[in-house]
Amino acid sequence: MHAPNVVPVQISSQVVKVVEQMPEGLGLSQLSIVKDANVAKLKLDRDVEQRLDLVTLGDPTPEMLKVIEAVRHIAVTALE
Repeated sequence: MHAPNVVPVQISSQVVKVVEQMPEGLGLSQLSIVKDANVAKLKLDRDVEQRLDLVTLGDPTPEMLKVIEAVRHIAVTALE
């Protein structure tokens, strides 16, 4: 997708505020943020997917590995 007039924001809640001020605006935000806003939600024939990665500088510590495993468990459970 090419957007000719991108308006960068610092936090996701600002997406809704910017789109509310621009009738031609299109923003991508978390559903929980959009639900309480006065903006139109596009209905699509398929879900929009966002992939996230966990990264560490060097080998992960045992505590980091616990977080990684917890996130993996949540991701697998969500797909079921």
